[in-house]
Amino acid sequence: MLCVSMFGQYETWYETFTMDTITDAGTVTFTMSKTIDDIGYYGFYAVSDSLSGSTDATVSYQVADRGGADWVQVGTGTVNGVISYQTKEAILYGQKFRAVFTGTGTQSTKVRGFFVFKKGL
Repeated sequence: MLCVSMFGQYETWYETFTMDTITDAGTVTFTMSKTIDDIGYYGFYAVSDSLSGSTDATVSYQVADRGGADWVQVGTGTVNGVISYQTKEAILYGQKFRAVFTGTGTQSTKVRGFFVFKKGL
């Protein structure tokens, strides 16, 4: 789901990523569909739920320049069955964003992500 709303002079944009499953030491990547060209705050919220085994994974929040393939880590979190989030104040001119979930051990864990951007500082 993609939504843009206006509150006074500030635009808020968010995207919901479809639920996916991490199996054992597998990886799940959510990449936002929009490149951001503005100054503001952004946040990524990750929700997880164990299907089987122990929920044990990490999430790496990354940005890259428009058209670029060089992703830079800007934050990390743990995936342990509760909400994990990373919020930053940043200038995102021509930036794209993704979250990479990496499992460890024996597990099957559902993950879902939400990306939020609020224009203006």
